[in-house]
Amino acid sequence: MSVFQRYVMSALLAGCVVGFPAAAKEPRLQKITGFRVPYMGVTDECVYLVWDNPADASADYVLFVNGERLPETASQNYARHNPMAALYRDAFYTYYTKKRVGFEMVRVNPTSFCLDGLTAETEYTFRVASVTKKGKVISQSDDLTVTTRATPAAVLNITKHEVVARDFLAFLTSEAADAVFEAVGFSPMHE
Repeated sequence: MSVFQRYVMSALLAGCVVGFPAAAKEPRLQKITGFRVPYMGVTDECVYLVWDNPADASADYVLFVNGERLPETASQNYARHNPMAALYRDAFYTYYTKKRVGFEMVRVNPTSFCLDGLTAETEYTFRVASVTKKGKVISQSDDLTVTTRATPAAVLNITKHEVVARDFLAFLTSEAADAVFEAVGFSPMHE
């Protein structure tokens, strides 16, 4: 066996083919960590979800609710709930991308999702996944189960009772407020 034949044989045994590029491997799925509901992030009809950014911060995210993928991405959800902030963010990236400021711009997408229109006292299972521009899942979180709160028995409309900010602030600094705060376990607001 010639030296060349031994080289080809050892290359084949090592799992590569001489003269041909190796087959591209699928990117390894990374787990999205820190998937959680922040303090006070659950109401009777809304759940606010957040997560930590994985290594590929430029990916967008999709949410799965009870196993069903929602059509809205995290970026679209952010723009719907924060239109002015999304407008500013997009203008920032557009301006600096066109200016070619001498460094590479990496668009960082939101790592939160505000899901509204839910039913009170209902258990939901959520999972978040980062996706490519074509929608292919590249990483995902573990499932997170959340139960929405009960609908409040009553909501006090202070404008209906002719309470205005001036009167409310006057109450907060009164002795009557001190008694209320002490009765419920809060310390008085003024000395």
